[in-house]
Amino acid sequence: MLKEQVIGNNIDIQEDRRAINLSFSLPAMEVMSFWSRCGLIANFGASYMAVAHPSKKNIANSLSFILNELLENAVKYAYPRDSIIELVLLHHEDYILIDISNPINQDQVKSLSGMANNLIDLDWVNDTYIDLLTASGKSTEKSGIGLLTIINYYQADLSFRIGVPAGEGETPQFTIQAKMNIEEL
Repeated sequence: MLKEQVIGNNIDIQEDRRAINLSFSLPAMEVMSFWSRCGLIANFGASYMAVAHPSKKNIANSLSFILNELLENAVKYAYPRDSIIELVLLHHEDYILIDISNPINQDQVKSLSGMANNLIDLDWVNDTYIDLLTASGKSTEKSGIGLLTIINYYQADLSFRIGVPAGEGETPQFTIQAKMNIEEL
């Protein structure tokens, strides 16, 4: 059985009971059938968190973009397709944290682990982001520009948990966590 691997500065969201916490459990297949639900959920979660910061005019738009990107990625990589995606938004003091988790196929673990290690390497992120932006409009289906934008434009600190959490079943989970300073949104 694969042990859970943590990549980056992951925060245990269960330990912070003082924070505003909003969570969703979503059937991946249901969201895939109606892609517009990604945007609806992203807009709702972003608006909910933005209410606490009325002076920050763009916070809802910024958070909606980030949430939508992370949710669409979770839906794309969810395996089996009838699995449940867990999304948690947490607002605490000067940051907002998004934690989104989905089951994955064992065959995905190695590639997602490699991707995660690349995404916490800021030199790799900066070089790759510039390369993708200057690729003369040549896009690939799996360009990764969304996650790179979240890191570069919003200064998000991404971390990852990959594998089977202690005490869980045999299905590996992929969790991406994005921590954003409210001032950067």
